[in-house]
Amino acid sequence: MKTLSLSALAGFVALLLSCGTAKNGKVAMHDEPEPKYAIGDTAHGGIVFIVNAEGTHGIVAALQDQLENSHYQDSYDLINDPRFHDQDGKQYFDWRLPKLWEAYKMYMNLHLVNQGNFSGSGYWTLESGISFDQKHVLNFSKGVDHMADKGDTYRARGVRVF
Repeated sequence: MKTLSLSALAGFVALLLSCGTAKNGKVAMHDEPEPKYAIGDTAHGGIVFIVNAEGTHGIVAALQDQLENSHYQDSYDLINDPRFHDQDGKQYFDWRLPKLWEAYKMYMNLHLVNQGNFSGSGYWTLESGISFDQKHVLNFSKGVDHMADKGDTYRARGVRVF
């Protein structure tokens, strides 16, 4: 078994640290400023609808609906399938249905200002109802949510954190 000297290990670590750090699966050089995003920007496979005060982290909605006239379980299972995403969205594999409050933010920050190409139909959310076989759906024509049976059909739009 070969051993690595302490000075060789220290040199290797110094080399790694001088190269940059990994973030979001990409290596960022230390002298490169972190990109800043605002609501409505296209980034990370979607359109930004929530962003922190620094503009560095947030949530994007996919640029198109992944499914329409879909039962809840199909929407949940297929939201991450690359076949249902555009070229930018296919690069990511952590899409999910939005929480109810996230769907409201998509409605307010994107749909109401004509961004995101949303339908006026209902969209599935992850929010459960009183019964295990119901979920909340947010109606994008009125901006109100209601309970729906998982066997009903609505649209699905994926979201992901960046």
